[in-house]
Amino acid sequence: MNSDLVSRFSYAKDLSQQEDLKEVLGIWLDYFRNILLSRFNMQKKWVVLRKEYSLERLKIILKNIQTTIFLISTTNVNKKLALELLLTEV
Repeated sequence: MNSDLVSRFSYAKDLSQQEDLKEVLGIWLDYFRNILLSRFNMQKKWVVLRKEYSLERLKIILKNIQTTIFLISTTNVNKKLALELLLTEV
């Protein structure tokens, strides 16, 4: 993402209060998976917000999103904090 930390933290706060948080994270997961798959299929490279992600970076992003979904679904994690951590690593 090309936004500053203040914007990311504000977005994390807003997103953490949504009822469909797991659905939103699922959409993010699908989106980054599609980018990864397009790289393997040698299709037109996806450019995300003027930034091309390496395969290693995509792997890390996908793992972080999956971990966040797992934590939100199975534990009593602070959603805002989990999203802040996720958004600082994307």
